[in-house]
Amino acid sequence: MPAGFVPVQVFFETESQEIKEKYWTERQKEKGYFWGGFQHREIYDDKVLFFAQHLFPGEHTLIYFVRAATSGKFLVPSTKVEEMYSPEIFGSTPQNYIFIE
Repeated sequence: MPAGFVPVQVFFETESQEIKEKYWTERQKEKGYFWGGFQHREIYDDKVLFFAQHLFPGEHTLIYFVRAATSGKFLVPSTKVEEMYSPEIFGSTPQNYIFIE
């Protein structure tokens, strides 16, 4: 997660109902949610982790919300995917910059 952002914990009772509804609406759009998708999510202050037992070949979309905490130019770290028991099989995205005004 880039600096300047904090993950939105949609499962907390203190989070807005509007954000919770938007989250579940967007989550329903994820392909393969029930079959061949991500079954477990862990949200931390500095990262979000997703776990799946099996993924079909192709493109997968994950939806989670973040909140801009401060303005500035921040480096977005690369996203990394790997098999848990075969870490030599992996993929990653390039790094990028994001601007918060």
